[in-house]
Amino acid sequence: MTKKYTEELERGYSVSTVMEEAQRCLLCYDAPCSKACPAGTDPAKFIRSVRFRNFKGAAETIRINNVLGAVCARVCPTERYCESGCSRCGIDKPIDIGGIQRFVTDFEAACGMKVLEKGAANGKRVAVVGSGPAGLQAAATLLQLGYEVEIFEKADRAGGFLRTIPEYRLPETVVDGEIERIVALGAVIHCGVNVDKAKFEELKAGFTIPGYIFFMNCEQAEKYRIMLLTTADPSSLAPMGIEAYTDMAALLAAADIADKDILLIPNGSTVVPYPKA
Repeated sequence: MTKKYTEELERGYSVSTVMEEAQRCLLCYDAPCSKACPAGTDPAKFIRSVRFRNFKGAAETIRINNVLGAVCARVCPTERYCESGCSRCGIDKPIDIGGIQRFVTDFEAACGMKVLEKGAANGKRVAVVGSGPAGLQAAATLLQLGYEVEIFEKADRAGGFLRTIPEYRLPETVVDGEIERIVALGAVIHCGVNVDKAKFEELKAGFTIPGYIFFMNCEQAEKYRIMLLTTADPSSLAPMGIEAYTDMAALLAAADIADKDILLIPNGSTVVPYPKA
């Protein structure tokens, strides 16, 4: 690869230019941009924070909702979602929401901010198979709820699908930083582990999950889909039923597994690959 290929095509904002862009926001009362965000982030809120130079508050708004905020700032097709809902579309052009989010998350990283905190330990463990976007967000969410989390990844590096995106669009350093943030929360990542049938049985024994597997798959951008499975073989996943959840805590309570550890096998999309805390 050439140096040019590994550099981002778009230059990020400086403090002065991001302030200038944020000043274009009309501060809509009903914030159509926030309603149009499939990830449930609140662009209107973090843009308002940027306008008042409250970059820390902006980072908190983004990161609490989305542990992969720096990734989404670069790869989310904002022109189809939040920016398409921007009220300035009827005047000139929409606010560069993705660019502002990128500035905020870059500022957060440069300052070494730590927005997320691990929840009080509840004595339960979770195994997450796969370290793609869905698995990483699930791990971060559960860590904040007090679970111990171990991630099992077949590849030699964590990141899953994120590692296939060209560096001129998503630098490896950004992916590494997002993963390091989750590890700092307490996640343990095992790379080079192929969860075949034998390994699956081993995980079942180690995490005491008889009959309980959660398979997450975002079928529609506006909903988070979670399937309750009872199969013992991951190669023959057979859903018993499907419900839409937006709250991981509510999911765990509804599944009646308060006294059990669990195994998560995520299968997310590049748009909304995670459950919300």
